[in-house]
Amino acid sequence: MRFIPYILLFLMLRVGVADAAASSEVVVRVWQSQDGLPSNVVRSVVQGSDGYLWVATAEGLARFDGFEFQVIEPEGELRRQRLAFSRLFATSGGQIWAATYQSGLFRVENGRLHKILENLRIPNQPLVSQLLQDPTGAVFFKRGTEYSQVLPGGSVIPVTPGDDLLQEFDEDLKKQVAGGRVVEVDGRPVLRDRTGRTWQAGFDGGLTVAAEGEPAVPVELPERGQTYRVNELMEDREGNVWVASPVNGLVRVHHARVGVLDTHQGQSELAVWALLEDRSGTWWIANRRGGVNRWRPGEEPRYLPLSAARSAAAIFEDRDSQLWVASGGGSVYRLIDGVLKPQFSKTQVPSKVRAIAQDSQGTLWFGGSQGLVSYSGGTVRRFGKEDGIVEDDLSVLQPFPGGKIIAGSSSGRILLGDGQGFSTIASPEVVKHQWISGILPVTARETWVSTLGSGLYLWDGGKWTCFDANDGLPDSRLTSVLEDGRGGLWLGSLGGIVRAERKELLAHARDPASAVKWLRLDHTDGMPSRECIGGYQPSGWKSADGSLWFPTGGGIARVRPDRVEINRVAPPVYLQSARANGTEHTTETGPIITAPGRARLQFRFVGLSYSAPEKVTYRARLAGLDDAWRELGTQRVAAFEAVPPGDYIFEVMAVNGDGVRSPAPARIAVVIKPRFWETAWFYASVGALVLSITAGVGWGAARLRMRSRIHLLKIRNARESERSRIARDGLD
Repeated sequence: MRFIPYILLFLMLRVGVADAAASSEVVVRVWQSQDGLPSNVVRSVVQGSDGYLWVATAEGLARFDGFEFQVIEPEGELRRQRLAFSRLFATSGGQIWAATYQSGLFRVENGRLHKILENLRIPNQPLVSQLLQDPTGAVFFKRGTEYSQVLPGGSVIPVTPGDDLLQEFDEDLKKQVAGGRVVEVDGRPVLRDRTGRTWQAGFDGGLTVAAEGEPAVPVELPERGQTYRVNELMEDREGNVWVASPVNGLVRVHHARVGVLDTHQGQSELAVWALLEDRSGTWWIANRRGGVNRWRPGEEPRYLPLSAARSAAAIFEDRDSQLWVASGGGSVYRLIDGVLKPQFSKTQVPSKVRAIAQDSQGTLWFGGSQGLVSYSGGTVRRFGKEDGIVEDDLSVLQPFPGGKIIAGSSSGRILLGDGQGFSTIASPEVVKHQWISGILPVTARETWVSTLGSGLYLWDGGKWTCFDANDGLPDSRLTSVLEDGRGGLWLGSLGGIVRAERKELLAHARDPASAVKWLRLDHTDGMPSRECIGGYQPSGWKSADGSLWFPTGGGIARVRPDRVEINRVAPPVYLQSARANGTEHTTETGPIITAPGRARLQFRFVGLSYSAPEKVTYRARLAGLDDAWRELGTQRVAAFEAVPPGDYIFEVMAVNGDGVRSPAPARIAVVIKPRFWETAWFYASVGALVLSITAGVGWGAARLRMRSRIHLLKIRNARESERSRIARDGLD
């Protein structure tokens, strides 16, 4: 489905400023009529108890699942009326109520709009301003100064409220005001969210947000030549703030979990290859333009070129705080008196370097397309086949416990060794010949390796374990691997930034049945580009303050692991449609009964997670055919071909982008009828017939054998009689 405009507006992260400014980091997304919204004039928005979002517009009422708007049609004669909706209400059981500016009240039943109160045709008619459900389940509403009750059948009776009911209406009014609705004439929406922040619309439009005890910060909304006006605010269960605009459509705003370093904060080019923070707090940033940018927070960046405008492929600070920069297609440079100067001009090696590392003895190591080179005490040594180094393009170097160096290549080979020589600990076949993009040795028995295509690998000193899509990894095209010091492993990827708990990964390596919860951050969380850039070193960096930095094609993305809020709201999952042999079945509970013969089944479903509906993944099964769950990824359709006759149950689960599963699967029963020759009675009849024929044949054969024996006995008796007669005649 197309979402136009699809707007991501970032109030950019100011590195080194107070956290008060960070309260303005938001991600904004807009839906308008071209996206299926009935009208850009949005008057009210509410979330039902079943999790669906409902939107009232000037042109109709719609239910929203994060992807599509389902317009609710009025029943009967109501279709001829123009219903000017003013406000929406939600009660238990997923029940939705809509009040109109004509003082009417309607209820959504079975996907249709049913009348509860007739629209009035009088001037200054009183409006339905409140509707609530008491602890007994009874529904009451207030229209003007009058109170009424809606009976289960839909009829309305006036009531005189007692003190308890008046108190409930008073509490409901306070809840509405705090929840972003305008109750007073000429009022403006004010919302206090679950974190204590206050969102407030201005009298002339616009929106601000303020953390408790801090000044308000403006939220940049797509004004399109005019001030963005707000009818109503609403916070959903996941903490997203929804803006109902009388002109600009429906807007979702939530706080970014990823900060962005923009071009005015140290970069002269958006696309970043590699980055590093040195011990003094200075940042060194390699970009597409070539050379590196030197930048400190609060200072203007300084550009340092490499000769022949080459791009930097690797940046490294040694233990003496000397900065080294390598060009993938040329020389290795060292920063001397503020200038990057070639260091090995008298030799061809090291050259064309992709990675630099230093072991515990202080020896520098350079790896690239010309193999592996060490540098110590002014001596350069190139390692060859006799040292265990085959001809390969080395892409990663890292120090390893015990004074060793671990190296990875673009072909997938992984080497371990020291100045005495190297051995191959993983052949290219182990990682499926994929580029080694990152290596993180935690201990000698726990080393993590990221690959650009086959996922994440764990080496325990003897065995390799792979984590890929079959284990729930959101993207196997990894560009880096970092550890946050809090038990989390963070992976840059071409599909965003991925996080998992080390203890869960280690448990899964021991027992594949142990689950791993994967968190994926992308443009919906504030990333300037979902693709982290790999192939250069460092391709990710943990700064002194614990923040994690990832280079992308749109700038540098920063994650503060201690402040990343996990969406722990389990996404409810619902079946939207079911088809058998091309025929749609509308029965929600089933069973779906098909015509005789093998059937093609297709199910459509949706998991409700409004923070990032695009990141919801699904797993499904057809119990009775295959009890194993099928991982569907983000696909919201499951199909089964040539299903044989039988009784089945289709089940589907949803998992939000932060790894939280549905509280229960959506399910529906399916009965595929057999053809008459596939029925039990047919098999029984055929079996009985076969048994009868077999018995008859057996009886006939036995009878023939008996008759044959009798005949033989008669012949034998006749012969005996003849012999006796002859014997008697001889005696006579």
